[in-house]
Amino acid sequence: MVKKNTKENDMKRKTKGIMTAAIALVIIGSALLPREKVESIELSIPNYKPVYDINTDIPIDISVLPENAGTGSLEYISDDDSITFSSTGISTGNKEGSYTVYVVSGDIKSDTITINVADITAREELAKAEAEREAAEKAAREAEEKASREAEEKASREAEEKASKAAASNASTDQTQKSSDNQGENTNGQENAAPADANPPDGSKNNFDTYDNAEQQNTEAAYVLNTSSKKIHHPSCRSVPKIAPENYSTSNQSVDELVNQGYSTCGICFK
Repeated sequence: MVKKNTKENDMKRKTKGIMTAAIALVIIGSALLPREKVESIELSIPNYKPVYDINTDIPIDISVLPENAGTGSLEYISDDDSITFSSTGISTGNKEGSYTVYVVSGDIKSDTITINVADITAREELAKAEAEREAAEKAAREAEEKASREAEEKASREAEEKASKAAASNASTDQTQKSSDNQGENTNGQENAAPADANPPDGSKNNFDTYDNAEQQNTEAAYVLNTSSKKIHHPSCRSVPKIAPENYSTSNQSVDELVNQGYSTCGICFK
């Protein structure tokens, strides 16, 4: 029984050795078989983007024809050392820019792919800050325009109120002057109503023996005064002959001085 088992084990060892040698020969033979020459290379990026962020790994597809062509001769070329290009993909690095990559094998060149790299996060933050700045400037402009508009409206209202008060004041002054003129006219009318042949109590005759005495205008004084109505007349005024003798007076004082004494100008001869 012992001898039989030994023989079986020897057979198994021999069989295993033969199989291992055969596998080795196949592998060696495959390695030694000549590869087809690369005839074309196609380069593509799945889901290609116009811009890639910095420090990003980009997957890449490389197709070689014929299918059994060797890939050991492929060279991965980029026009700048800022990015890394290999059979596993592209790494953008941390520098912004526009880069090109392609693959060559001998005199066979793939299509060229352009990779645009940007610091997207920094650009987004910059755009956000710019938007906030523009919003703040707009708000400041609107506040300034509002304040200016309110100031103009206030100035306009104040001007209108001032004009209204001035108009009211002028109207009041005109009314006062008109009332004064009417009073003067009434006084002169009263003077004119005196009888033409009135005599002084003692019955004597003189320049003032009537209420229609034109000689009362013959004076070298600057002004004739009616001491009753407190009116200032020019000597040529038609009301002067009508002044009652007891109310007749003359003066060389200025109008301002007479006004300060309570007199006012005649509404007829001072117009």
